[in-house]
Amino acid sequence: MDERDKRHAKQFEPPPWEQDAFETFNRLKVEREQEEALEEALLAVRAPFEETAAEDAVIEIEQLVVKNDEVDPGKPAGETRAVSSAELETMLIGLRIQEPTPTRNYKMIANTVSTILLGGGIGFIVWAATQFAKVGPNAGATPTLASLLLMVWGLLLAGGAALLYKKYNL
Repeated sequence: MDERDKRHAKQFEPPPWEQDAFETFNRLKVEREQEEALEEALLAVRAPFEETAAEDAVIEIEQLVVKNDEVDPGKPAGETRAVSSAELETMLIGLRIQEPTPTRNYKMIANTVSTILLGGGIGFIVWAATQFAKVGPNAGATPTLASLLLMVWGLLLAGGAALLYKKYNL
């Protein structure tokens, strides 16, 4: 290898079919480096303000503690009073009163839908039973499986009706 070739070494050039991916990679790399530099600059700027904000918060908390201690001079400093169970029950009852009560009763709608589902389920079961009775020994597997599928569908509808009825009535 000649000395001139070492001095004038070519930079890496991706093949033409990878040129777009290479440019995207380089662009993302530059953006990431810029974001990291920006974050470092922001941290350097924020640091003094965060320290003073934390000190201000500590001072405010100390002032609140001092004010609370001044309000009740008979109470020892640093001691807090726990809420009794009776006070807790009173607060919970007050919250329960403030909660909005549901204005609609869906029992009638649920019972109607449950009745429709049960009727459809029984209809499918009866239809499946009649179809299963009509299937002869030479009919093959398809009519038998179809009638059993109708039976399962009817049982699912009847089960859904039972669950819906149980949810809104029991």
